[in-house]
Amino acid sequence: MSLKEMISISTKVIPSVDEIISESLKRHNFTPQDVEENFSDSVETLERIANGIYNEYENKCLETFVQKWIRQRRLDDIEKIKILNCENYVEKLKNEFLEFAKAIQNLEKHLGNMRKARGGKSFEKIILILLRMIEITCEIPKGEYRNRLKRIDIVIPSSQQAINYPDRSVFLTCKRTLRERWKQEVPQVGPN
Repeated sequence: MSLKEMISISTKVIPSVDEIISESLKRHNFTPQDVEENFSDSVETLERIANGIYNEYENKCLETFVQKWIRQRRLDDIEKIKILNCENYVEKLKNEFLEFAKAIQNLEKHLGNMRKARGGKSFEKIILILLRMIEITCEIPKGEYRNRLKRIDIVIPSSQQAINYPDRSVFLTCKRTLRERWKQEVPQVGPN
């Protein structure tokens, strides 16, 4: 099994963004009143819970990867080498650990990219769920609406109204961190 295949199989233990958010909502009983009274704290709390759940699954991913690595490399062969020749054992063990470190670096790079993409998507969906919880009609633009609205993440009340009557709609772009990216978002500011 290739390293790429091991990484792919290992990362499949991490559930989707929707599943993690659903699990987060079960762990904290948000009421519409709580959300309406303090929307910002509700978003932060739900995001913190979702991040914690994601980290739990990421640890399971690492465990899965290590198990697959050990099975593939048959590290019990090292024990046989140890019995036969101590010097060769140390060299073989050193090489195995170096290979393992390189594999973990590749896995961490992959997980880091997943983390960033999932974090942004989670934040967007958390805002959508909490807005709906307080009975604000909203949606994430899809299909042709997504193409026309470009970087708009959520529209209130609907994509169709946003296109036909932008002055009667609210446009949200959801960013967890801005740093210098605020310059990308400024052009999205339209009639409202």
